[in-house]
Amino acid sequence: MPLRAAGAVYKMHGDIEHPTEAILSKDDYERYSLTHGPFITALSGDLVEKTFLFLGFSFTDPNLDFVLSRIRARFEKHHRQHFCVMKRRTRGKGESKANFEYAETKQKLVTQDLLRFNIKTIFIEDYDDVTRLLADMDRRFRRRTVFISGSAADYGAWGQSATEEFMSKLAAELINKNLRITSGFGLGIGSAVVKGAVQQIYSTSHRSIDEQLVLRPFPIGISDETVRAQTYKRYRDELVAQAGIAIFVMGNKSVDGKIVSADGVRLEFEAAKAHGLHLIPIGSSAWVAEELWKEVTGKIESYFPKDTSKISALMRPLGKVVKNPNDLIAPIIKLIEHLTRG
Repeated sequence: MPLRAAGAVYKMHGDIEHPTEAILSKDDYERYSLTHGPFITALSGDLVEKTFLFLGFSFTDPNLDFVLSRIRARFEKHHRQHFCVMKRRTRGKGESKANFEYAETKQKLVTQDLLRFNIKTIFIEDYDDVTRLLADMDRRFRRRTVFISGSAADYGAWGQSATEEFMSKLAAELINKNLRITSGFGLGIGSAVVKGAVQQIYSTSHRSIDEQLVLRPFPIGISDETVRAQTYKRYRDELVAQAGIAIFVMGNKSVDGKIVSADGVRLEFEAAKAHGLHLIPIGSSAWVAEELWKEVTGKIESYFPKDTSKISALMRPLGKVVKNPNDLIAPIIKLIEHLTRG
């Protein structure tokens, strides 16, 4: 059973590149806890801390049963919720009624037994449903991650202090709603996002920076313009692909002492659009974000083909001129909550 966690792949019963170390015989299985103690510890830790989805797994493996039983005994009242996918047993062509009823009853008993380990069974009618199920899960999971794009060399009417306070409070509220934040650490915006997010994460003991905040400052110093453009494109694509919602704020930079629109924010918008993210430009913040807000609201049905009228109403306040940017936090959160429920 391959297990992917934190960039590592754990193979419970061996690897094709090391055939002599594979777990094959009854003796191998019986001695597993003695020969693979570190693996059992690592797997147990992940089962306690993370949610698993078991695919194509029969749950007849004695080694996994041993691990699950240990966790159940240790954390009797506080199991992590896990899930497994099974094809619902149907009567095969030519199969007797007695054999079918026996197999159906056996499947029901297995699913009931899995509940002891807090593993809930998701039934599918056809194996093709697995692809659709995983795609839907991916969309729902990514919606809990918000990508923040923005830059500011000039803070406009809001001023630097009010803008930074707004971004810090917005980041804190996103964390408070148990959302995850990703960002490229935009000029004049990124530090305020980090401040608000980290303070909110540290305000409770059950939150982790690794789980709720992903920051990837863009690499600087790439002199070759073509290489730089290619690197930045891939960098943006990988960062954006982790999220399901994107927020765009301001979007200006200084070039030769002149304040101009930040093309990077526009490129991040296009990348987010290409990856199918829900796009939320804060038009009130001016610059590129205002252009994007007008673009999205002007063709709202193409950006939000479902529930268009509701989202249009929720998006409208984000384009109004406000003296205090903190007034925008509640409308932004209200829109995001609507999108994450969809």
